[in-house]
Amino acid sequence: MPAPPIAIVVALLAWGVPAPAPPAAPELLPPDPYTLDGLVTDDMQNEWIAKRPIKLFERPGARRQIAVVAAGDVMYAQALQLRGRPREIRVIHDHAPLRVGMRLWILARDLEEGYYLLWYQGETRDDLQPAIDQQEHERCGRGSEDCWLHFAKEIPQQSWVQVTTNRGASGWMLRTDGAFEVGKRRQPRDGKSNP
Repeated sequence: MPAPPIAIVVALLAWGVPAPAPPAAPELLPPDPYTLDGLVTDDMQNEWIAKRPIKLFERPGARRQIAVVAAGDVMYAQALQLRGRPREIRVIHDHAPLRVGMRLWILARDLEEGYYLLWYQGETRDDLQPAIDQQEHERCGRGSEDCWLHFAKEIPQQSWVQVTTNRGASGWMLRTDGAFEVGKRRQPRDGKSNP
């Protein structure tokens, strides 16, 4: 909405009518879907042996398959990406530093030992996690000031892993339970054992 002409504002002020308040700044929403790159898991240092055929894709989230890893093939993880949709948290009772009506979002979950990434007021934050003990607040009864947060239903996130195989195939796989077993630790290309 354009600002009213200055003459009208002056006339309204002369009559004791306050000038219209500027519009509130829009809330900065998190990326949806979000992606988190550069993650590493302990088992990425080992060979992975396919237990069943595994589809490979050109990039995370792609629909077109570019290769299939056969059961028994050895894979080597190169990179990991988490993809998902933000999980909304609403503040329903004041709890410093948060106030009723504020919203936060959990982005990446199940990172190192329960760590998760939060989105608040247009940026990712990790300083609010101690104030938000997700497990405790999900188990308490509604209507209590001890339950100062309301969590939206959790939406599963996906783990995509870039792999190469012992047969030369390369691509991204959706990491699912039971797709592979962790084998022995990788050997460096020079043949010497890892420390």
